[in-house]
Amino acid sequence: MAVFVDEVLKRAAGLVDGDLAVENPDEVAASIARLLRVAAEPEVYVTGARLGQILGASRQAVQQRAARGTLLVRADDSGVRYPLWQLRDGSPAPGLATLVSSAHGRGLSDVALIAWLEESPPRIDLLRSGGITELIEKLPTQRVVVRRHDRGDAVAPALRD
Repeated sequence: MAVFVDEVLKRAAGLVDGDLAVENPDEVAASIARLLRVAAEPEVYVTGARLGQILGASRQAVQQRAARGTLLVRADDSGVRYPLWQLRDGSPAPGLATLVSSAHGRGLSDVALIAWLEESPPRIDLLRSGGITELIEKLPTQRVVVRRHDRGDAVAPALRD
């Protein structure tokens, strides 16, 4: 199989540029497989298990990446789903973790960040093309309402004098 992969990659490299050489055929083949999995996926949002298959990782690894803020995730009535548009070339878009971290710092949840990105498709294009700095500059800030209650309001009515 490896000989076949090497030959296919050499032919493909030759079609691009006669002097192009593939240094690590197995790595290139894995990247191509990820691209094909994304291209073949009919859904815009996928489960953690499916994203794991696409990325060549376990469902648990996908969940851990989401918990660390290196993948966007949303949970709704249809379950926990990951948007495929956050991938570029079959891997998380470069700078995605920086964008997510900046959004969280401004009070935006993953769901709010996803909604903000999806309300303007050029923002998703900017994410996928590496325009993270520009996106961060445009990020909105979520207002958080904090209400103070005096100590008397915090005591349960049954415990009041």
